[in-house]
Amino acid sequence: MVLKLIALSLFLLGGIVKLPPTTEVPVVETISYQKLSCSEEDRENISYIISTLAENGKISLLFQHKRELTRRGIEISHVHPLRFLGVIFSDPNLKECMKKIFPDYFKRTQFMHDLGESLNNRMDRGQIDPYLEEFAKEVSVPVELLQGYAQAHDWEGLMVCLINH
Repeated sequence: MVLKLIALSLFLLGGIVKLPPTTEVPVVETISYQKLSCSEEDRENISYIISTLAENGKISLLFQHKRELTRRGIEISHVHPLRFLGVIFSDPNLKECMKKIFPDYFKRTQFMHDLGESLNNRMDRGQIDPYLEEFAKEVSVPVELLQGYAQAHDWEGLMVCLINH
């Protein structure tokens, strides 16, 4: 009986006494850039998406390729955006494709909408800066050039830098 009264008292006190929420930030372990997920199938999907965007006009993209581009885009949604860009800008053919895509307002806008959102989300979670140095090495661009774009969330500027470097 005494234990029941103690338990009831603790239960009632728990409803009255509120403990402050914990302010600890969860520790997120950062893995190396090279260990970020990007399988051979992911690379093939990225290559398909970029080459299809480069080689087709707007109408063809909307009516003939939209479903397949969407499907493959969903399949690579787990790929970190810097790994995605690393695949593109470490491959001379895909880099040339980006030179065809980026001047086209329609293609650039669609491409940058999703990429920019992904980069912003990762930046807000502190998942861009730890990888910039290794990414810069992969794409052969000085990290100092990339840091300013990343800090300013200037993703179009970053793309122009990668295309022109």
